[in-house]
Amino acid sequence: MNKFLLFPLIFVTSILSGKEYTVVKGDCLWFIAERQYGDPFLWPIIYEANRDKIENPHWIYPGQVFVIPPYQEKEIGVTPTALVPPPAETTAPTAMTESLPQESLQQYSPQQEEEFGEVTTVVGEKKFVFSKESALLAGFITPKKNLQTGKIVRGYTHLSKDLVLGNKVILNKGMSNGVMVKDKILFFRYGRGVHSYGTIVRILGIGLINEAHSNNAIAEIIASYEPIHKGDYFMPYKEIIPPEGKISPVLDNVEGKIIAFKNKASVVKPYDVVYITPGNGLVKAGDLFLIYRKGKIKNVGKDLPIFPVGKILIVDVREKTSSGYVVTIMGHMDIRKDDKVRLVGRVE
Repeated sequence: MNKFLLFPLIFVTSILSGKEYTVVKGDCLWFIAERQYGDPFLWPIIYEANRDKIENPHWIYPGQVFVIPPYQEKEIGVTPTALVPPPAETTAPTAMTESLPQESLQQYSPQQEEEFGEVTTVVGEKKFVFSKESALLAGFITPKKNLQTGKIVRGYTHLSKDLVLGNKVILNKGMSNGVMVKDKILFFRYGRGVHSYGTIVRILGIGLINEAHSNNAIAEIIASYEPIHKGDYFMPYKEIIPPEGKISPVLDNVEGKIIAFKNKASVVKPYDVVYITPGNGLVKAGDLFLIYRKGKIKNVGKDLPIFPVGKILIVDVREKTSSGYVVTIMGHMDIRKDDKVRLVGRVE
């Protein structure tokens, strides 16, 4: 099967209006979409326009005649650039510090943590569809607020409200709660609620435990995505393994909708984070979803059955929801809550 790169920067599709196409041996819907629209992931346009002739998108037959709806839009995509600027402070300020009590003490002095030295991008390394940091930055929706092991009591130096890369923090849990030296932890904060689905979890950064006691611990911030504050929570860090390979078109019948955006904004832009349904069991990390709307766009007497709005790359999958980045926007379309989404690509 041919493979297709996910991230064209800008391209324009151009087709004739109101065409008909006769299926030949070896065709499939995404082959036809690529020839007609220049994009194999737009096959749902053809499928929706010919639902009376296509029982299952996996099965089309030589001799069938399909209507090819007119579609001519500019697609603006994401370039592989850093998602976040470097933190304002790269090291902790010098100051008087104090130690925790020395009983039952574990200590660790970390050297450079190479794993978190890579550039934060949507597409990640060449062999990966996205980077680990991209998955963390997206956050996720949790149905219950019970993720925390504990919270930050205060910064180790007392100098600033905002805790950044290189700062140390004192935690209210220790070895009696399973917090051990060399453990990696995620700092996070609960965000706003999403009706019927739960609460957005914002990942703030990563910590490394370098001193642990029975009932408290000290962690160093080794990655910072947003300012970290006293009272923010922490939970265990679980290794993220992004999928390897390239995304190829798929014809599976997996549909859902946009249920929320990570950040409130009047206009959604490429690389903004969105949350969709469905979740685990139907969606995988690295999946590509087409955002679409039912259209009433007239052209030579024919309605466009659906109107593509953009595409989403999924980076995190939970029980009922998935997190992803808007990687393309079609023309000047605005992306809205409740817009429909359909699986069109998967890593192979």
